[in-house]
Amino acid sequence: MAYLWTPPAELVEKSNLSAFLRATGQPDYDTLAAKADIDPAWLAQEVFGFCDVRFYRKPEKILDLARGEPWARWCVGGTTNIVLNCIDKHRGTEVWDKTFLLWEGEDRREQRRLSYAEFAFAVERLASGLRKLGIGKGDVVAIYMPNLPETFIAFFAILKIGAIVMPLFSGFGPDPIRARLNHGEAKAVITANGTWRRGAPAPLNRFSTRPWRPHQPSSTLSWQTAAGSASTPPSRRDATTGGMRSPRRRQTFRPSRWTRKIPPSFSTRRVRPANQRAACGRISASLAQW
Repeated sequence: MAYLWTPPAELVEKSNLSAFLRATGQPDYDTLAAKADIDPAWLAQEVFGFCDVRFYRKPEKILDLARGEPWARWCVGGTTNIVLNCIDKHRGTEVWDKTFLLWEGEDRREQRRLSYAEFAFAVERLASGLRKLGIGKGDVVAIYMPNLPETFIAFFAILKIGAIVMPLFSGFGPDPIRARLNHGEAKAVITANGTWRRGAPAPLNRFSTRPWRPHQPSSTLSWQTAAGSASTPPSRRDATTGGMRSPRRRQTFRPSRWTRKIPPSFSTRRVRPANQRAACGRISASLAQW
C-alpha cells in the first residue's frame, strides 16, 4: 500500500523553496520549472542571488551556448572559489566566531569544535604549505584520511589554491590506492599514520614498501595521529593516561601541524606524538619550515 505524505502548510511556508518562489516572483513550482526550462541562465542568476554566491570577478555572461548545448559554458569570464562562498565571505560578520565544524570521535566524549575563524586559519596555513611545495591550479592532490577535522581542512585547502581533490576511501588497500594515484597522476598525497576502527587502532600507511610506478607523487603530507602508535583504543583509556580530554572541558583549537616527506612514502616507522595525551588527530610535527 502506497503512502503519500503531504507536508503541513506551515512547513511549506517556511521551506527554502517557498522563500525562493517569493524571491523570484513565481506563483508555484510548476511555473518556476517551466520558466527555468526556457531560460536556464535566468534560473542560475536567481540561485546565485538567493544563495549569496560570491565571485572574485563577476562573469561577463552566465550561459554561453555558442558552441551548442552539449558544450555550454557557464559563468564566462567569472572567477570564484568554494572557500570564498563557504568560509571567507563571513569574515567581519557575526557568523565568523560561530561554530563551523563540530567533530565527534569514535568515543563520543572526544569532540572538537572549530569556529569559522579557526577553520579558516587552518585552511590558509595548509594552503600556504601546498603552494610552497609547488602545487597550484589544476594539480591533483589525493586525500587518504579517516574522518577527522583535518580531513575537512585538507579538502578546503586543496580547493582554495585551485587544485583538484582526489578522495580515497580510507579502507582501500595498497593496490586500489596505487591504481587511483597513477591514473589521476596525483602530485601530492595528504594522509595520516593511523585511525580507529571499532575501538581498535588501524594503520593507514601499511603499503609504504610498494612502488608507485609508473607515476609517483612528488610530495606526501602525513598527519600524525595517536591511533598510529597507540595500542589502546580511546574508549578504553582514561582522561589522565590515555589521551582523552575531559568532556566537561571546553575544547580549544590549536593550529595543525604536518610532517612533510619528499619523495613520498607512507612510512611504517612509528612517529611518537609530541604529546602522548593528545586525542586522535592531534599533530606531532611542525610546519615551521613553511
